[in-house]
Amino acid sequence: MSSRPASVAAFLFVAGLGVARAQTPPDPNPAPTPAPPAANPAAPPAAPAPQGAPRHTTTATLGAATVTVEHGQPPWNDQRVGQMAQLAQAGQPWRLGSEGITILEVKGGPIFVGEELIKAGKYGMNLVATGENAWAFLLFEPLHADQSPQMMGDEPSWRVPAKFVGDAPESIGALSIDLAAQGETASCTVGWGPLRMSATMGAAAVSSADLTLNGNEAHCNWYRRALPAGYDCSKPMIAGTVDFEIDGEDCSMNVYVMHEGEQVVALLRNKEREAAEQQTVSLGDNLKRMDAMIQQFGPQAEAQLGPMKQRVQRMLVKHEITLEDTVNRPDNLKFAAPAEAAGGGSLGCDIFQTRSSLNLEVVVGSKKAIVRIDESLFALKAASRP
Repeated sequence: MSSRPASVAAFLFVAGLGVARAQTPPDPNPAPTPAPPAANPAAPPAAPAPQGAPRHTTTATLGAATVTVEHGQPPWNDQRVGQMAQLAQAGQPWRLGSEGITILEVKGGPIFVGEELIKAGKYGMNLVATGENAWAFLLFEPLHADQSPQMMGDEPSWRVPAKFVGDAPESIGALSIDLAAQGETASCTVGWGPLRMSATMGAAAVSSADLTLNGNEAHCNWYRRALPAGYDCSKPMIAGTVDFEIDGEDCSMNVYVMHEGEQVVALLRNKEREAAEQQTVSLGDNLKRMDAMIQQFGPQAEAQLGPMKQRVQRMLVKHEITLEDTVNRPDNLKFAAPAEAAGGGSLGCDIFQTRSSLNLEVVVGSKKAIVRIDESLFALKAASRP
């Protein structure tokens, strides 16, 4: 067998694409080889050693939610640095753990992981490079977990920027993910050799209200949560959703809040358009990486990546149609008001109606404001195409 096909398959396996291949390359997270027992003729035979890396479980309670991470623990060695550098260059996910996917399970209610609202359920958990010495947690719906521990490229996913340390003074011999809770927030930290990646988690308390929005019945969900000390409130943070229809079209919106100078800002995005935009960017990046691998490795890579590429292209077309079909819906609505000082470090949003206006009562960290909403903007736009 020539060396070129073998290198192609090995690269695809390390890159975490999980495609079919002609031969089995070495696992980038191999299970440790048990050391043989010392010879002792007088001792009874030892029980068979368990196969594969050990599993590790960590749990935290955040408000009404219970969060559990369960994963395999591959050992660290210095070869990992080169493998992860290769993935960083290729922009491919790093499969966390071993012996199956790493599972993040949320029970009892939603939580925030970074700025991503994660509903109760089971998710896969990987890492992906986002720049030089920059990594993000990659949470995904495990659509193919029964087929392969690798991501196939078409899973709905969420990227959560991680704080990265590449030279921790203490080396951890086997990969470990740990949750450390402080009140209603927690840190989720990956430790492996000298590497550390961490992100914040927080409880989400949900409240609901019904209202009339520019003559249309609407239902609101608001999320209250504690913010860790030093949290950057100048970036949009989701605070709730407003679900409503106009003339049979779903115009539901995500509500984000933030600091902008001396003002508190509320930004409303159409849910469907925002999701389609995000998935379009992600899938487009996947296609670029596949094309680069095909160009580098030739026909065998093209044969292996072809079915996945077609699947991603079909999903891209679907999202492009969604963007066309939703162009007339209200989106990117921005409202602001002067900020006042607020005690504590929490995030919360509520809505109330007066005789003259509809208002958002917003608390973002150390600031709060009453933000007036212009209801006339919650209307369908004139058609931009025949």
